[in-house]
Amino acid sequence: MGVHAVNRFTQHGDLIHRLIRQQYPQYKRVRTHSDKAALVRATYHQERFHLVLFLFFLLTSLYAAALGYGRWALLIGLTNVVYNLYPMWLQQYVRLRLHPSST
Repeated sequence: MGVHAVNRFTQHGDLIHRLIRQQYPQYKRVRTHSDKAALVRATYHQERFHLVLFLFFLLTSLYAAALGYGRWALLIGLTNVVYNLYPMWLQQYVRLRLHPSST
């Protein structure tokens, strides 16, 4: 689905971490068990946030379609996938990377 590729360019993604490590080679985002637990909690929070936005804009696009604004419905629907559905998948992907034994 391309979630791995999207992870390269997000604000906490691979590219940003690589750039930080060039300047600070000892940098690690997750150093301790409590860091890992905090990151997992943050992914759940962000996933719920994007789920609420996804549902809101899904209903908005359906409303636009019902009113006959097909182009608006399509535009809202496509951007909803990019800005909300992919970030939800990305949070799940991050959790899978943190718990490799669960796959």
